Amino acid sequence: MSDGSNMASATVGVAPRPPIISITEEAAKKAAHLVATRNASRTGDELEAIGIRVGVAKRGCAGLEYVFEFATHADPSDNVVEGQGVKILVNRRDEFYLIGTVLEYAESDEQSGFAFRNPNEKGKCGCGESFYA
Repeated sequence: MSDGSNMASATVGVAPRPPIISITEEAAKKAAHLVATRNASRTGDELEAIGIRVGVAKRGCAGLEYVFEFATHADPSDNVVEGQGVKILVNRRDEFYLIGTVLEYAESDEQSGFAFRNPNEKGKCGCGESFYA
């Protein structure tokens, strides 16, 4: 009868978890500029922005839309991702939809803006404003 001591042990590797969200250099520059501009133009009792809150909301043709707004504080349920001089806050309830997403920024003669490169997107609506995962 064997006690199992002669059995080869196997280590099962666990793949590293991708970051919740990452940001390109151009997007970080633009986001930092927007936060700085917003803070410089605050009036009255407006709180200072500490970064950008990114999330998803249940709306739009396809069911989900991205949320992109100034964050004045971190909630206990927020994950704070700091990169390239800017803080991005993501609520834990939105992680499932955003994990592995890259936030990009591009400018052209026709348009400029932030874009989400999200590996969890399964499709978008016809106008491109909402998605499903």
